[in-house]
Amino acid sequence: MEEWRFHRYVISNPSEITKLEIGFSAFFLNRTNRSGILKAGVIGGKAQSGKWKMDVRFNRCDLISRIENIANYNQRIVVTNLDALDFLDALNFMDSVGKADKNKTLLYLDPPYYIKGQGLYRNFYEHDDHVLVMEKLRDINFPKWLVSYDNAKEIKDIYSGFPQVEYSLQYTAQQKKSGEEVMIFSPGMAIPDTLKGVSMPISA
Repeated sequence: MEEWRFHRYVISNPSEITKLEIGFSAFFLNRTNRSGILKAGVIGGKAQSGKWKMDVRFNRCDLISRIENIANYNQRIVVTNLDALDFLDALNFMDSVGKADKNKTLLYLDPPYYIKGQGLYRNFYEHDDHVLVMEKLRDINFPKWLVSYDNAKEIKDIYSGFPQVEYSLQYTAQQKKSGEEVMIFSPGMAIPDTLKGVSMPISA
């Protein structure tokens, strides 16, 4: 727990720490916090009295192997740290000048939850931000994209013109239970007849 408190301090005071240290602290907390959320509490509680302890997802050998596998593809990975709208604009521009092919691109967006986003994430959206993402996806006209969200009526209303599927998801932010999410598809996407955990398809 002393190590966990140290990394929690690093994340809360990034101006005092190097980028490398901040990166490792984010990695550490992602593996030891509930659902990997940096603002969430530690797995097993601060007294470590829960069924699962903070190291349940911190298998060093497995994590090292994952990092090495990612490193094998480092020439194919670009981290931009751009706002979603700026990233979509940049991708659209690259397509227009022949440096990307939107017909061979699958866009997947995983924005912050609409409900409780402020409590879960260090960066979260207001209602109008979600609307702007939908409008950008509509306007750049990429044929294949999908977006996943918590199953909020507001989100389904924002994306009412697009195909949607509601599905169940097992998560452990506090306790294991079944939650509802919604996935929204571009009109050009072929949606599988059977999706694992689907509870109800919605037609646009």
